[in-house]
Amino acid sequence: MRVSASTSKIVRSIVLRDLKIPLPPIAEQKRIAAIAQKCDRLRRTRRYTQQLSNSYLRSVFLEMFGDPVTNPMGWDKEQLGDLCRIRRGASPRPIDDFLGGTVPWIKIGDGAKGDSLYLSSTKDFVTKEGAKKSVYLEPGSLIFANCGVSLGFARILTISGCIHDGWLSFDQLSKNNSPDNFRGRS
Repeated sequence: MRVSASTSKIVRSIVLRDLKIPLPPIAEQKRIAAIAQKCDRLRRTRRYTQQLSNSYLRSVFLEMFGDPVTNPMGWDKEQLGDLCRIRRGASPRPIDDFLGGTVPWIKIGDGAKGDSLYLSSTKDFVTKEGAKKSVYLEPGSLIFANCGVSLGFARILTISGCIHDGWLSFDQLSKNNSPDNFRGRS
């Protein structure tokens, strides 16, 4: 293709007019158009079913629990901080100085593997000095990803270890709110 030299490349209209673009035979064009129409129909149907699903889930939630703002069911309210201890993870800095120890170092990637609600292993470990500069949790602690594309996914620890600053932790749960009370419920 002929392009004139300048700071930004320019294609002259005369070059475009003379450009030959290969086209498939008309039968193939019609076949491609039919596939594109089917894809568009599927896309619209999927969007519609997603909207139906969202409105259905919302209506079921409201029927079961009522509006959480107006609380027509009269549910008891408690501050989350009264039910458990809430902390943000902490990463010892510089992290390379504290890697290679024996204390599990729980990073977002460890929780992103698989679809289990429970987290039972880590790839990396920090030293005991690194653990002192982080947030150490016991098994049964609940952790939530607090940043990035992982925002909001949760895991329950089956191991003790330190959490990266990409996690929020909820531990020292009151007995009625222990994750073990919910195990096996659907």
